[in-house]
Amino acid sequence: MAYRYIYLIVIASKKYTNYILLKKLIFISLLILGPALLWAQKVGQARIDSLLQELPKAKVDTNKVKLLARLSFTYYTINPEEGLKYANKQLELANQLGWEQGVERAYSNMAINYMAFSNYPKSLEYEFITLKKSRDIHNKDDEETALENIGITYRLQRNFNKALEYQLKSLKLCEEMGYKIKIANNLGNIGDVYWALGNQGKALEYSSKALAMSEALNDKKNIAKNLGNIGNIYDEKKQYSKALDYDFRALKIYEEIGDKYGTARNLGNIGELYVRIVTDTAHTTLPDSLIPVNRSARLEKGIAYLNKGINASREISYRDATMAFMLSLSEAYQADGNYKSALKSYRKYIDVKDSVFSNENNQKIKELENKQVLDIKEKDIQLAQLAVAKKRNERGFYLAGIVVLILIIGLVLKSNRAQRKINNLLGKEKIKSDGLMQNLEASLQQKEVLMKEIHHRVKNNLQVISNLLELQGHALDDKVAKAAIAVGQGRVKSIGLIHQKLYQNEDITKIELHSFLEDLYSQVAMVFTYPGQDLDVQFDVPEIILDIDTAIPLGLIINELLTNAFKYAFRQGEKGILRMMLSRDETYFLLQVRDNGPGLPVHQNLKSFSSLGMKLISRLSKQLGGYTEYKYDNGSIFNIFFKDVYERKKVL
Repeated sequence: MAYRYIYLIVIASKKYTNYILLKKLIFISLLILGPALLWAQKVGQARIDSLLQELPKAKVDTNKVKLLARLSFTYYTINPEEGLKYANKQLELANQLGWEQGVERAYSNMAINYMAFSNYPKSLEYEFITLKKSRDIHNKDDEETALENIGITYRLQRNFNKALEYQLKSLKLCEEMGYKIKIANNLGNIGDVYWALGNQGKALEYSSKALAMSEALNDKKNIAKNLGNIGNIYDEKKQYSKALDYDFRALKIYEEIGDKYGTARNLGNIGELYVRIVTDTAHTTLPDSLIPVNRSARLEKGIAYLNKGINASREISYRDATMAFMLSLSEAYQADGNYKSALKSYRKYIDVKDSVFSNENNQKIKELENKQVLDIKEKDIQLAQLAVAKKRNERGFYLAGIVVLILIIGLVLKSNRAQRKINNLLGKEKIKSDGLMQNLEASLQQKEVLMKEIHHRVKNNLQVISNLLELQGHALDDKVAKAAIAVGQGRVKSIGLIHQKLYQNEDITKIELHSFLEDLYSQVAMVFTYPGQDLDVQFDVPEIILDIDTAIPLGLIINELLTNAFKYAFRQGEKGILRMMLSRDETYFLLQVRDNGPGLPVHQNLKSFSSLGMKLISRLSKQLGGYTEYKYDNGSIFNIFFKDVYERKKVL
């Protein structure tokens, strides 16, 4: 469950335009939230077992409400569905007893469990109810908690202005009550929000205040955390000397207090910093004794600390950090020109990633099998109970027959025997039918999980191929060859994107076209967009579902057209315009892609082009049962006519 929350935070951060900030947000989400949730899971399950033993013995009073509240709160990091169930029981009992504080805290528990589900609108709805009720009963402690949780939820929604508003309200209330530890926490949270807003000055101001207060309270864990946050800010400001200084100070404290998660995290952070000094071409040599003078020594330092981070995270089964540092180690070897080690490290990263995914899927399959066994056992119990009840009814029927209708007892017995035979036959058929349905449903669910894993592995293999192409490109000096490899890499990525969407979808056989086109555009734009480029992009495409056999060829066609637009249509110093529109008539889908570039040479058409890209577009459109047209009208217009798999089968 911890990995599910981490994944959702990565998705929530996905659309940041500042790539460096995106990388840092994802990294912090993985390396800070991950260990907290893993720790909560380990401790929480033991606590839940203890609370569940107490629950049947509890009297129906406010203590039972508190017991239900503790269960709901503990479940939210492990199984929020169960957490919501106990929060509703808490609310029902608190209302029955007329205990307002119990009601208010039940709504708070509902909010945090919905947050765990990533249902942020519902979470905010219940947090605002909690805020109102806490003010009604003048409970400032819970009011402050509600304000803080609202700020956190807005931050997860990437509504940073609202997040800042409620974090500041929470800070003000903490200062009124004199809660120094919570003041320090709020200052740190506000620093994080300012950092996400790109206000490095304010982020540094509040993080420094949080550090000073934590030092005054001798709260070593928060001292280390704030040192790390300040290091991140200096890292973003490209003041690597100061960033390293703060990270080394944080590392020393984590080692002193025996915090293995913090130690692993900072070892990897330091390694990444050394590598970033080398890969940041705008950076000049730093006059700092912490940083080696030459490029090779810096990379050597970075690789050494990344390996330490990997070993430390492996020791505590901190898989998210292990994956992150392995990926960074691959980048470090690549920067050093050691492509063999870079590929080896990347493959290790893929192996760990696949292991996590496979373990989760195996757990799902095991849960399905256990559920199937329990369902069958429950069915057997129900059938046994029905058999006992039936026999009881039969005995009563026989006695009544003897007393009332002694003369026709023979007929009754004969009829009863026939009825029993029919019932037995029907019962057996029903049991067989139910058993077949259960087996079929379980088999389908298992196959769906396995198919998702297959798509996941295909996507990872394509990613490995893409990285191999990238590494090969770095080893070439011929610009034409490098450009050809980059184009091939884009085609591989477009197919990989489809498989990624398939294993993330509920239905593993279909793709939603609108979101796929947006993601494909973002993928191509990340490669070809240069700083300051002005682009006007619009997608007039309805949310339609396509089968995989249509999506893959269509994705390759669009990848070619987008690549050509970035390479030839969008000229430096001019505003680029790109439009995609989808319509449908009785025979064909029509996808139109147009730009404001100079277009193809006047004397050439699609058929006369010898380039692989244009040949690929032509052949793939035929494969889709259609064709491609080109015309020029204040820019290039490509009309791709195609049919989905159902219409193509009709023709066949």
